[in-house]
Amino acid sequence: MRRPVEWVALVSILCALVHPVSAVTARSWSASTEAEFARGTLDGTALDQDGRVGLAPELSTLWGPEQGIVWAVQPAGSDTAFVALSGPGKVLRVGEGRDPETWFEAVEETLVTALVANGSDEVLFGLSPDGTVMRARGGVGSETVVETLAETEALFIWSMLRRPDGAVWIGTGVPGKLLRLGPGGEIETVFDAGDDPVRTMAPLPGGGVVIGTGGRGRVVRIDPDDRAFVLLDADETEIVSIAAAADGRIYALATNGAKQPRAQKPSPSASARGAGAVHVVVTPPPDDRENQRTPAEPRPQAQPKAPQSFKTQPGGGLYRIDADGTTRRIWETTKDMPFAVVAGANGTLLVGTGDSGRVHALDREGRSARLLRIPSNQVSAMAIDPAGRVLLGGTTDARLEILGPGPRSEGSYLSPAVDAGSVADWGRLLWDAALPRGASLRVQARSGNTSEPDDTWSPWVDLESAGSDSAAETTLPAARWFQARFELSAARGDSPFLRRIEIAYQARNRPPVVTGMTVEAPGVVWLRSPTQSSFQVGPLVADDPIARKVSTSLRRGGRAARATRTIRKSYEAGARTFSWEAEDPDSDRLRYSLAIRRDGAEDWFPLAVDLGEKFHSWDARAMPDGVYRVRLTVDDSLDNPNGTHRRSERISDAFRVDNTRPSVGDYEVEQSGEGYEVRFVARDAGGSVAAVEVAVDGGEWKPLSPLDGVADSELESYRLIVERIGENPAGARSMIVRVTDSSGNLGGAMWRID
Repeated sequence: MRRPVEWVALVSILCALVHPVSAVTARSWSASTEAEFARGTLDGTALDQDGRVGLAPELSTLWGPEQGIVWAVQPAGSDTAFVALSGPGKVLRVGEGRDPETWFEAVEETLVTALVANGSDEVLFGLSPDGTVMRARGGVGSETVVETLAETEALFIWSMLRRPDGAVWIGTGVPGKLLRLGPGGEIETVFDAGDDPVRTMAPLPGGGVVIGTGGRGRVVRIDPDDRAFVLLDADETEIVSIAAAADGRIYALATNGAKQPRAQKPSPSASARGAGAVHVVVTPPPDDRENQRTPAEPRPQAQPKAPQSFKTQPGGGLYRIDADGTTRRIWETTKDMPFAVVAGANGTLLVGTGDSGRVHALDREGRSARLLRIPSNQVSAMAIDPAGRVLLGGTTDARLEILGPGPRSEGSYLSPAVDAGSVADWGRLLWDAALPRGASLRVQARSGNTSEPDDTWSPWVDLESAGSDSAAETTLPAARWFQARFELSAARGDSPFLRRIEIAYQARNRPPVVTGMTVEAPGVVWLRSPTQSSFQVGPLVADDPIARKVSTSLRRGGRAARATRTIRKSYEAGARTFSWEAEDPDSDRLRYSLAIRRDGAEDWFPLAVDLGEKFHSWDARAMPDGVYRVRLTVDDSLDNPNGTHRRSERISDAFRVDNTRPSVGDYEVEQSGEGYEVRFVARDAGGSVAAVEVAVDGGEWKPLSPLDGVADSELESYRLIVERIGENPAGARSMIVRVTDSSGNLGGAMWRID
């Protein structure tokens, strides 16, 4: 195994080799923990408590697949097992190399919810919602005999366990009771749980039993003298499975949900026992296993109804109860639905879950290893046979699998599709593995441009390596996504282990994006202020209508007013300001340049280069009148030198440059009954007349509207009446006229009125 220093050196060299002259550094993706490896696909492989990928235990199918719910499994010798199947209700005996035998098949929609075997030729099982205990006997080549053994006076039989003396423990629901069925068929109540169903149980040394309830999530110890003692009152709703280990510890598997409130203990009534059939629908697993849910406890229905599916919420945990009574939650899950737990002879705990058919391996401290997945949606039942193999009952794709005891001879690990964010060049793949003598590891890689790998991806490429701890060039096409596959092969039962993988890549530089560009109103000036100030608009000298209008927009709103508060805005006749928004998908630093040309011309002329701000104010007074456009160029060369930089351009809307003063003329005066009628015209050769104001005898400026009502043309006509002064008809008056064009240029004249 390489030392950490060597790993650091390898990564450093790798980063230097990929585009060594670029300022952009290479990135990497790696997996070295259980959570990181779990994002990939385990096929015949498993994760151990140290987060390594190794070969999973052998997994073979004893029976199935069929439709149905596997409620319970029980070994019946070394090569056979009994299965409690519902949907429809059946008891099957299955074995290696033989067809399944149906020992019991229920009428209507009765469920077979629990069973206990007595060797390979006898099995006891419970029916729900009948609450009946049945016995089936048979043998190889003989007819099976089925008989009613006892009536429990309960609706549901949830669990059964054979005692060493031949008696059978029975756990019921509605009401919840622990019953003892004697060899002669007599039944006695050992513990009355009221409305809390007895869902699961496990034997204790010395003849006692520990039970788990399904309404308030309690674990109760029943001593040999039938005294009950609550060991655990869990936060969860149900204790679904209990395992008693050889060292005296008890493990209780709980599922999430609201706690059931305590209630009076009901007694079954004739009306309840005569309730209609319970409908259970078992559907084939869909493509998305993560969206399936497992069957929950069925409920009696007064009248037959349409078939329904039973669902429950995922999540739960595993409690450890030590011999001294200390309890501790040692494992939990928020995504899986726990169903069953068994304790192996070596102290390993196996937990079966849904909705992805996973089996987790845990040690006594709860350190988890994701062992494997079975083809069914849920691992709904588990048991250990005399040979030490684990029987796994699968639902909804009903089956019985045999786990172990040895590892598989081969398996694979498929990494998740690694996303570079954009098209990237993929560098070296590094891995760290432990290879026992004779074991092997084959490494492959591929790349593509879809998030879900498909036929459009590049073919798998074998990577040459020089041992268990190595690196190899990928030589893959540039693409956004990457995936690696590791095929493990064992020799003499010793599994190889994959401890770490890492892939380095460098995303190719993407061009910046211009998201908006604005040509501000004529005369608007933006300046970056060196200090903070609450006065965001510079001093206003000009006082013509255009200047006042622009100044008001800067103070009260508009795009300019929403700019960064350190930018000061003002008005200056003849100025033009351009502002823009741009961003870079790689977060590179950007620089900006502007060029200008007159409409109809071909050549662009540089206006400003190497700008750092997202605006530029320009004195346009020297430009000839006309219609112009500016071109913005954005580039990321600061972070991508030597030809790797990218650029984008945006051309502005057309705008007018008008530096010609407007004028007034064609002055005419006529006497009228009211005084003097004054007529004149205003002209602006470079643009349009925007406003005309008059001041009579040095009075205030007063706006004057054109005869057509709107000042928007190169030539506008005006008329006004000036009153006489007193009774003197020869009293002379004066008038100053000021005209402003749309670019803020001013013109005017002074006239005497007589």
